[in-house]
Amino acid sequence: MTRILPCVLASALALAACKASPAGPSNPNPSPQATRILNLSGDLSFGQMRVGSFAHRAFTASNTGTDTITLSGISAPNGFATTFDPSSSSRSVFTFSPSTFHVMFMPRAAGTLSGALNVTGNQTSTVGQLTTSGTGFVDPGHAAHIFTGDISNGDAHCFSGSRDQFDDGPCKTFSFATTTAGRIDAAMVNNDDDALLVLELIDINAKRQLSRGDLSFDPYPGNNAYRLLNSTLQPGSYQLRVTIISTSKIAPFTVVAAYPN
Repeated sequence: MTRILPCVLASALALAACKASPAGPSNPNPSPQATRILNLSGDLSFGQMRVGSFAHRAFTASNTGTDTITLSGISAPNGFATTFDPSSSSRSVFTFSPSTFHVMFMPRAAGTLSGALNVTGNQTSTVGQLTTSGTGFVDPGHAAHIFTGDISNGDAHCFSGSRDQFDDGPCKTFSFATTTAGRIDAAMVNNDDDALLVLELIDINAKRQLSRGDLSFDPYPGNNAYRLLNSTLQPGSYQLRVTIISTSKIAPFTVVAAYPN
């Protein structure tokens, strides 16, 4: 009996020593933390532009990190619009696979607008700050005008009968008169991608279409832009007409025009 006790005591001491020893590291080689480094580049300076026109410029978003960046929003300062659609696949910026976006400028009055572009997402850091700027102007003796409204299939048609060789459909009209000859510039933004709208310039006295604004830029759902180019007016009465070609609901729009007083 006296021989067994030392052995039992020795085993108990060894077990206690084992329990008291600190545990070693569970993962001696941890994986490096993922990085999502967003790099922004591009020239978003629009310079001088006529009121009643528009332009767009591109910028690039690239990812030099190790994991995909998911963008949640791109906001432009007042007077500018972006091509970002948060519901599309373009919101993902993959590693070393740049994505291209656009900013559109349609001046609504004479003067300079500028501001920073804000790009939000799950990036761990951002390299590069983009600033947009542009200056609207009108010719001497001209004035800027803004027409806003909405249009649907329930609105009255502007034309009926074989004499009227214009776009036939529900429409909204904006009448004006000039006492001097000069240039007209007009641009329309339609904020409903499901609606196809046409912008026309009509000579009321001659009952003749002078110009038709076609779809010029459709950067992303919800922002269709149209414009009239190189149209010249003589003293007389005119209409800017917004006509539906195709829509299934109410479509809001904004027309910006500059023409002689």
